[in-house]
Amino acid sequence: MRFKPPGIKAKTTLAVTVGGALLFLLFAGVQSFFLRTEMKDQIGAQQLSLLERIADDLDNRLEANQQALLRVASTVPPEVAGDAERGFAFLESRPSLSALFDAVGIIGADGRAVAVLPGHELSGRDYSDRAYFRETMKTGRSVISQPFMARPLNEPMVIITAPILDREQRVTGMLIGTLQLLKPNFLGGLADARIGRSGRFSLLSLDRKFVVAHDRARIMTDGPAPGQSQVFDQAMRETRGWTEGVAAQTGLQGLWAFKRLAHVPWVLMAVMPVEEAFAPIADAQRRTLIAAALLMLLLPVIAWLGIARLLAPLTALRDGIQGLRRDPTSTALLPISSTDEIGDVANQFNALLAESRASGRAFADSEQRLRTITDNTPALIAYVDADERYRFVNGAYELWFGRSPDEHIGRTVCEMMGALDYHVLSPFLKRALAGETVRYRSEMAGAGPTRSIDARYLPDMGVAGRVAGVFVFVNDITALQATERVATESRAAIERLIDSARDAIVTVDSQQRV
Repeated sequence: MRFKPPGIKAKTTLAVTVGGALLFLLFAGVQSFFLRTEMKDQIGAQQLSLLERIADDLDNRLEANQQALLRVASTVPPEVAGDAERGFAFLESRPSLSALFDAVGIIGADGRAVAVLPGHELSGRDYSDRAYFRETMKTGRSVISQPFMARPLNEPMVIITAPILDREQRVTGMLIGTLQLLKPNFLGGLADARIGRSGRFSLLSLDRKFVVAHDRARIMTDGPAPGQSQVFDQAMRETRGWTEGVAAQTGLQGLWAFKRLAHVPWVLMAVMPVEEAFAPIADAQRRTLIAAALLMLLLPVIAWLGIARLLAPLTALRDGIQGLRRDPTSTALLPISSTDEIGDVANQFNALLAESRASGRAFADSEQRLRTITDNTPALIAYVDADERYRFVNGAYELWFGRSPDEHIGRTVCEMMGALDYHVLSPFLKRALAGETVRYRSEMAGAGPTRSIDARYLPDMGVAGRVAGVFVFVNDITALQATERVATESRAAIERLIDSARDAIVTVDSQQRV
């Protein structure tokens, strides 16, 4: 069965279908890109806004606990800082502190714990080497410590101090409250808090340690070193912001938001996995793909019905052109079945066809006249291309060489002229192919008697000044040279007669004088 190429309707329908689908997919892709960008900005801004509210709450809670501790410390009698019994009694009388802290205690000026609730066993322990103790004793100000591993509990915690002052405002000890980071207080509770379904919070110190983390094993461990995590470095460097990035330690791709706390040198950070953050975008993309699939199914039917009607005149025009191509000798013109743009095309094609036929006839007549003129010219006229192959020769070549002009076409000069004649004319031909106009006289054997010739080679300069070929004009001057020889001999004989006559006159004249 012979394959039949698709018709114009099938081709156009396919083009419209594919083009429409591609445009739809391109539009959907651009919309998806902008939707993702806008949604990422919105989610990032919302996540940062939520984080800022939580950070403000942490700041307020820390400040409230610190102020509560300071208020209670201002009521502690100075002598309590050195008396364990009175210290326990005082702490037990302040149950509000136990509601704010995981443990409270009184430390004396020598750094030993006077009383601790809960945790009686901690009483008497020496805390004088702790940075928070030394700073409070030195400055007389309340301190929120950096997170540290407490002895002997070996648990991470933060301590808030409040100085106990005597009547001369000297520091005689301090009241402390502890927040254990593994317990569900307002700090430790961040470890289990969520943002979205699977987003998590963490609290970092500016010395790049984890204060609070969902993975309890990471608390009090070092975060990524500078340069290892762009997200971590940005959180340490800037006071607030959000970004999309990958966690260096876990490889999590997420949206990260961070806010530095005002009351302590810590940074609150939240991360939401990108898959969860961009779930609405994925849903929109799935809907877009479904719509594109439906469009791909419906568009061919719609396009076929519309294009079949629209292209009916064009199909008739194509069929008419194919008919003219099958029969180039036909004098018929295309039928015009419509008055729209396609009808205008048919009219213009008919006009062009008429002009082309007239031009073709004129060209054929001109070519025939040129062939008649050159074939009846006794001189050789030819055109040789850059490869020295004949592309045109006139009828004189058959008289000179006994071969029809058609036998010359496509053959080289050497093949047709023979090695002897080619050896003579080759240097002149090569000079002409190099761009030089050449004229010379020589002898040529041909198919008959040897002829004296006068030859001219004119280079045909093509594109960019390159020689495309050579026009060849050769005249037989055998008779002319014979005439010139006779004339030369006659002129010589006459000159000899004149010389003899001149000598005779001179002789007679000499005799008469004598």
